[in-house]
Amino acid sequence: MSDDIQALKADIAFVRGLMDDGGSALARTGAMLVVVGAAFGLVNLQYWLVYSEILEVPAAWVPWLWLDGAAVAIVAARLISRRFPTRPSAASRAMLAAWTAVGIGATVAGVSLAIGGQRIGFLSLVPAVLPVVLFILYGAAWWVAYAVQRHVWLALVAAACFVAAVACALVMGSPEEWLVIAFGLFLLVAAPGVAIVRLARRQ
Repeated sequence: MSDDIQALKADIAFVRGLMDDGGSALARTGAMLVVVGAAFGLVNLQYWLVYSEILEVPAAWVPWLWLDGAAVAIVAARLISRRFPTRPSAASRAMLAAWTAVGIGATVAGVSLAIGGQRIGFLSLVPAVLPVVLFILYGAAWWVAYAVQRHVWLALVAAACFVAAVACALVMGSPEEWLVIAFGLFLLVAAPGVAIVRLARRQ
């Protein structure tokens, strides 16, 4: 009987170790999401202002407007890595892997669409289609987070990402698509990141 109790305790400790994000690792993930969502949300607001002819910039600058957001994200990511040096738990590694896969998948999708757009003479293929792909990838990553953490709100965020993908398709090719992307990043990446940081503090 005593052996059974010890075995049960060992199993509980093992499962807890898998699911415990250790606070710091969870906060690091959340902070990274806040940076990515906020920085690139502002980038897409820039594009909306430009394509809506509210903001005038030299035509040569337009393809490179995303660089300011990328620069902010890179610098902030390094600061966050220093602020939260940690060994992530299995749960944190699963979430990190999901978001890393999003980054890799988005990059491959962008390059592939650019090559395809060049071949068929549709140079706007990347800005038209990539947002749909991105929100589908975001939804998949949030679903992984839900599977790991089992918080219902994570499943709702995943579902909202899939809705955002459809919304991007409905306004594809219009300036409003950039606005949908911007608010999608604010609400479905940055805002959940804030929630994750708060959850980590409670842990």
